[in-house]
Amino acid sequence: MTQPATPQTAAWDALFKVHALAESHLNSALKNAGLPQPEACQLLLAVSNLTGSGKVTAKQMEQELQVPQYRMSRLLDRLEKQGFVEREPNPTDKRSSFIALTETGQQMSNLTADKMELAKNSFFANQIKPGQLDRLTTLLAPLLATKLDQ
Repeated sequence: MTQPATPQTAAWDALFKVHALAESHLNSALKNAGLPQPEACQLLLAVSNLTGSGKVTAKQMEQELQVPQYRMSRLLDRLEKQGFVEREPNPTDKRSSFIALTETGQQMSNLTADKMELAKNSFFANQIKPGQLDRLTTLLAPLLATKLDQ
């Protein structure tokens, strides 16, 4: 006979399943639109948003997206080869570089933003009402504010 799930286990299982559903939904939407995978799209959007106020480093992007250094490096390498981003040496820190979107990268970022917004809207459509979305966001905020181990 199995024990009933603790509230923590039930919440964890629900978050895990919803994450998998959301990721699958987003992957399909982006693939159908001929766009890169979600992680690459998120990076393009984040660079676009963060560089509006100046230059951004890979380290800042790691923190923004909660991505480990090795994965960020591989992702940037791939996006650089595709012509979406370029790196510029950081004159004050030889170990880091600044990241900027190319013109093609900015166009891809704009297209990505539109398609991701449509995918998010369709994921929640008819499932959760706007007030419930606000509550969900409030409930998740403390978890998002926590620095999780990578």
